[in-house]
Amino acid sequence: MIVVLQIFLLAFLVLFLISYLIQFFNIIFRKNAPYIGTGKKVINKVLNELELDEKAVVYELGCGSAPFLQAVYKRYPKSELIGIEYSLVPFLIAKVRSRLTNNKLQIIKKDMYSFDFNSADLIYCYLNMASMNKLKQRFDTDLRPGTQIISYNFPLTNREAKKVVKIGGKYVYFYKF
Repeated sequence: MIVVLQIFLLAFLVLFLISYLIQFFNIIFRKNAPYIGTGKKVINKVLNELELDEKAVVYELGCGSAPFLQAVYKRYPKSELIGIEYSLVPFLIAKVRSRLTNNKLQIIKKDMYSFDFNSADLIYCYLNMASMNKLKQRFDTDLRPGTQIISYNFPLTNREAKKVVKIGGKYVYFYKF
C-alpha cells in the first residue's frame, strides 16, 4: 500500500513539475501571462461597475481557475459563461471547480489568440501587456458593436477607456466597442 502511494505521489509531482515547466516556457517564449488570479476585492468592484444583460455571453480570457466567471455566475446565473485557458493545471482546476460547484461554466482549453469570441457581450482579461497588444487588433476587427472589454491592470494602448477605476495601486479599464 505504501509503495502504491509513493508511486502516485511521485507521478503527481512529475506531472506538476512538467506543467510548470510548460508554463515557464509559455511565459518566457510565448509572452503569455503568468497564472495569477484576480482577487475578490477587484472582482466585486468590477461586478458593481458592470453594465450587463442577465443573458449576456461573457468570456474570461486566460481564465486560470475562473474566479471572475464564478462571481458572474452568482450574480447573473442566466448568462453564458466561457473561460478560455491554455495552461493545463489552471484549466484542470477550473474544470474541477466548475463541476464541484455544479454551475454552467464552459471551460475550454485553447489558445485565446485563435479562439472565436465574436459572440461576446463582455470579455474580461487579467493578462499582461504583450497579451493585450496581441489581442487589440482582434478586438478591433472581430467584436460586435457594444461589446465590453474589461482589463485588470493592463490597458489597450490603441483605445481610450470608457471608464478607469483605481483599486489599491492598480487600475481596471472598461472599454466599449
